Amino acid sequence: MFKAEEIRALLTAKDFKPFVIHLSDGAHYEITNHDMVLVGRNDVHIGTGLDEVGIAERVVRCAILHITRIEDLQAAQQPVKKKFIVVGVEVTRLKSPLPKALIQSLLASSPAP
Repeated sequence: MFKAEEIRALLTAKDFKPFVIHLSDGAHYEITNHDMVLVGRNDVHIGTGLDEVGIAERVVRCAILHITRIEDLQAAQQPVKKKFIVVGVEVTRLKSPLPKALIQSLLASSPAP
């Protein structure tokens, strides 16, 4: 679990590096500027849809409790291939979850054990 102080440290680091905040519901937010985030004790407010001068179109409030991981933006943008077995069928996965329709078709086409 992350603490408010850890997120604040990322934002105030002398050599700020853009990062991605991932949430438990699957949402993620790219933090490209240290001014995009306001850190509270229990939540963070993230400005999204920044225009060319850095003004946010809207602000999203996220509970720190729901932050599952934080990773460098550069690392997050590189595709990571993972292999795993879904009911006996090998699938290559990029960072996004498998679409529900694909899982259903795999389950329907796989032989019963």
